[in-house]
Amino acid sequence: MKISISEYKNRARNALAGQWGVNAGVIFVSFLTTSIVSSIVMSLSNFETDSIQQAGLDWIISACILFAFTYGCFYVSLFVSRGGRASIGQVFSIFQSKYYFPLLLINLIETVAQFIISAIIMIPVLLIAGASLYATILLTDNTNRAIQLRELGGMTIGISLGAIVVTLLLIIAVIVLSFLLSGVFRFVVLAKMDFPHLTITEALRYGWFLVKDRLGQYLLLQLSFIGWYILGTILFFVGVFWVNAYQNVTNAAFYDEARKQKGNPQEVSIGE
Repeated sequence: MKISISEYKNRARNALAGQWGVNAGVIFVSFLTTSIVSSIVMSLSNFETDSIQQAGLDWIISACILFAFTYGCFYVSLFVSRGGRASIGQVFSIFQSKYYFPLLLINLIETVAQFIISAIIMIPVLLIAGASLYATILLTDNTNRAIQLRELGGMTIGISLGAIVVTLLLIIAVIVLSFLLSGVFRFVVLAKMDFPHLTITEALRYGWFLVKDRLGQYLLLQLSFIGWYILGTILFFVGVFWVNAYQNVTNAAFYDEARKQKGNPQEVSIGE
């Protein structure tokens, strides 16, 4: 039975009743903690701010430590969606040994997958830009060529309208695919939290099993929060914490409904 987006959001509001502030506080603590950790690492680092070394260090800290606070918010949302009462301390739940190392690996797998998808789609963008630039240079005489090269100042200037349209479409494709991939891995993370005995491979298969026929509705569900985020931003950005808590619990309800309809891992075959 297909549940409407409004019903998922209604379930989230019911679960959050009487504890909106605490759940927004969880999001705020996660945001504050990641900001503090990042600032401390930057202050202790001897690397230049915009250097490759600093970027690499930031990536390591984000991939190995800060991810746990994002996943901690997922943990709280799943707990709340099932009738639990959130507490601020739950945002640190992922640092338990039964969660941390498996979820660290899942996060690294997602990071690599996101990079591969972006690279595969962005390579044609670079080729289109390069081909357009090369064609433009060939079609100009020597005098104009020197002038034009000075005016280009970058690869994107001089690209034809058709190439720009194709480039924009490819960029949109990257964004949409990245968004959907994040949704798949959210299900994988929730599944691993729900069933810690699952191996990484089993969690990946089970998460995909749950969401594979719901990706369209998942995307629409996320888009339905755009207005709320705009409103939250207008309200001095503070409202974003409440909206994020609302979205997380709604996504947890979405996961839980898929699990109920399709069955727990031990009840279904996820080996294929």
